[in-house]
Amino acid sequence: MGDPPSHRRRYGRDIVRPEAQTVAITAHRGASTHHPENTRSAFDAAIKLGVESIEFDVRRTKDGGLVIIHDDRVDRISNGTGRVS
Repeated sequence: MGDPPSHRRRYGRDIVRPEAQTVAITAHRGASTHHPENTRSAFDAAIKLGVESIEFDVRRTKDGGLVIIHDDRVDRISNGTGRVS
């Protein structure tokens, strides 16, 4: 049957209609409002809250290791100073 012509003109055939869109709940750096960001406790809390995904950043350290940290420096989230790399 298809969409009426006025609907096709308004949205086009390949465009998702507003009523068909969904919202995904993503925890930015885990549940960082209640736990230190990018920590296991923040990720566990976000999962318990029922989020669909968790966003986090991975950076390489000077010795080639990988760490989960948003900033390129450790100053804001620790008592250390300097670049992650």
